[in-house]
Amino acid sequence: MFLRNTSQYPNDEVRKLVDFARHGFNDKRVCINVKNCKTRRYGGTAYWCIPHISNAPKSARYLITVRVGKPKDFPCTNFGSYRYKTVTEFKFNSWQECLVAVLAHELTHIRQYRCQKPRSEVECMKNEHKKLLAYRNQ
Repeated sequence: MFLRNTSQYPNDEVRKLVDFARHGFNDKRVCINVKNCKTRRYGGTAYWCIPHISNAPKSARYLITVRVGKPKDFPCTNFGSYRYKTVTEFKFNSWQECLVAVLAHELTHIRQYRCQKPRSEVECMKNEHKKLLAYRNQ
């Protein structure tokens, strides 16, 4: 796994949070970029291939970008302008919880890409919630 942290948050703490979120996910060909989020409180994107403009290492196969807002942006809920009837709404109490949950969500997309499964936002949100609860209970 490759990690690039250009966010305002300390590298050591970001590394620990990323390690927690990716526990059980062993594909070392994933490049994870953690950045500041300026327009919203958070966001994430999983790429099924490396975009040609990316600075990811040549050995990377997949790219995840996680964007996290400022500490004052939290707490906030996990829902934006969309709602899924089968997913529970929950709160991110801190930027740390947000980073863990959003990364877990995007890693689920990478699993879907690898296994050639349908892209399910509901599955990703359920895994996001499960990882968030595990983080809170550690």
